[in-house]
Amino acid sequence: MWPDVAAAELATLAALPGMLACATLRPDVDGVFQIESLAGNAELGALLRSAELAPRLDPAHPAGRGLVAAAWRGARIERSSSYLDDVRTQAWHEALRVQRVRSIVAIPVAADAQRSDMILVLLGAFPRQFDASPMQHFAQGLQRRWRELRASRQRRLPHAVLQQDLAQSYRERLFSGGLEMQVQPIVDLHSGALRKVEALARLRLDDGALVPPGMFLPLLGNAELERLFRLGLEQALAMLREWDTQGLHVELSLNLPPSTLLAADCANWIGDALRAHGVAAPRLTLELLESESVDDASFADAVARLQPLGVRFAMDDLGAGYSSLTRLATLPFDTLKVDQTLAAQLHTRPIDTLRLMSTLIQVGHDTRRCVVIEGLEDEALIEAARVLGAHEGQGYAYARPMPAGALPAWAAQRTVRSQAHTRPRTPLGRLARQLRGRRHGAVDDVALQRLAEEVVAAAPERAGA
Repeated sequence: MWPDVAAAELATLAALPGMLACATLRPDVDGVFQIESLAGNAELGALLRSAELAPRLDPAHPAGRGLVAAAWRGARIERSSSYLDDVRTQAWHEALRVQRVRSIVAIPVAADAQRSDMILVLLGAFPRQFDASPMQHFAQGLQRRWRELRASRQRRLPHAVLQQDLAQSYRERLFSGGLEMQVQPIVDLHSGALRKVEALARLRLDDGALVPPGMFLPLLGNAELERLFRLGLEQALAMLREWDTQGLHVELSLNLPPSTLLAADCANWIGDALRAHGVAAPRLTLELLESESVDDASFADAVARLQPLGVRFAMDDLGAGYSSLTRLATLPFDTLKVDQTLAAQLHTRPIDTLRLMSTLIQVGHDTRRCVVIEGLEDEALIEAARVLGAHEGQGYAYARPMPAGALPAWAAQRTVRSQAHTRPRTPLGRLARQLRGRRHGAVDDVALQRLAEEVVAAAPERAGA
């Protein structure tokens, strides 16, 4: 599906005023850049595919001194104000003069933090076409968009690749009444009280089948993710008001995609929705997923635009993938959510994982943030998170995601007991207590190892239960 996505994006770009052609290029095993997708002037594509004019990685070769190679090597946007006067592009002057190319910008699209994945090239008809500040921001926005597009196609997808017609049917159904916001409780680890719920998007098909987010979110572009967020927010706030009428007062947590966070109208969308449903802003927490494709300055500016609303912010998936300590130190996060992949490792690598989790929890304490541990699937995990000092927990041990209408009954049937001073009963809980106590005095390493072996030995029984 990626070639179709790239072709559609390039076709949109090529239709812009003054755009002669645009293309994506990637070097082959010989270091020669090959065009993967092209839109616009086909003759320009033919020139760039020729053996003499194809850009190269080798800086000793005349075709290795241009903007494409420089963007790849330096992982930064390269532009030429007057292409025919630029000494870096001398190898192409005569050929491109005939095609009336006057300016160019080469935009590296990163596969990860260390390397480029491809180069997006725009060829313009006017001198200095990409020099003005708005066009520089435009190029930076394109870089972010293409990074997110690439990342969305590299996320975990089902083993069977969705056929295009099925993908299209998912999109159509999602925006024609198929979106169903389910909720998962977030519980105080010490008092046992229900504090808030996280609203989670699901797709309900015409036959009643429920499609998980991993099956449809990677299929959505930025505009569709914005639309999904707005629909989900409206639905979730309506649920919150309905629970209020039933005497159930909780807070709401909702994921805000990076591309939607950066949208200029994001604050207006959220403010309008809160006012329409009469919900106080502090009852809404926006979970911000870290993304290396969004630079710290842009991220901070986007959060600053939302702050006047009075909503709260959570750093999502802390401890997994990309996390910026700079953002943690400087941005107004109220909550840190520790990724469920850590909890999943507690039964098999208990000592190292408990130490890492303890460090993240301590960061939350030191910075006066609420710490939520995700992925708590059994009593042992709950006990370990509580002993280490986390504030709240979320996971199957409390409840699986459920329809909004089921939450009041779930809350009513629960027996809430304070666990604040309860001694650990599970090997994992006892190990967590020993490790936490180690900060204040000597703990026998042999005893730690013995407890760790008990944790690992008990894991298969829990997994099979």
